[in-house]
Amino acid sequence: MKKLKQYIVFIFYGLVLNIVDFYLCKDTIGAYLKLNIITFLVTIIALNLTAVIFLFTRLTDEYKGVFNDTINEIHLSIKDQIIIIPISLVLISINEDYLKIMIIYGFNFKGVQMIMIHGIFIFSVYSIWDIAEATFLYVKHINR
Repeated sequence: MKKLKQYIVFIFYGLVLNIVDFYLCKDTIGAYLKLNIITFLVTIIALNLTAVIFLFTRLTDEYKGVFNDTINEIHLSIKDQIIIIPISLVLISINEDYLKIMIIYGFNFKGVQMIMIHGIFIFSVYSIWDIAEATFLYVKHINR
């Protein structure tokens, strides 16, 4: 239930970013993200996995069992990031002609598509924050 609430919040943030993008930039951010979201997500996973490998090495060597909750949260975060990539692929591969047909039938899927892409972007930025927070908790624990 906690994850579902979190995803709804990211979709809401995606909606806000989509509105800001539309009124300020005339869909510049959305067009950039649609072209580069997969590269961005793979880069984020690479950065996070580097931090995770460092954390796992340190935590399992020095503190056996002390950071089990942190390790589980990091594991869930990496799973979420991996699941987001195929979802992004599906979203960006939807044909523009199909989107036009959906608009004819009264459903603006292009707007939903861009909100989801913006939400995925916000989610990936949050995942960087999540892993960084785990790293800082580890460093804080060591400095005690």
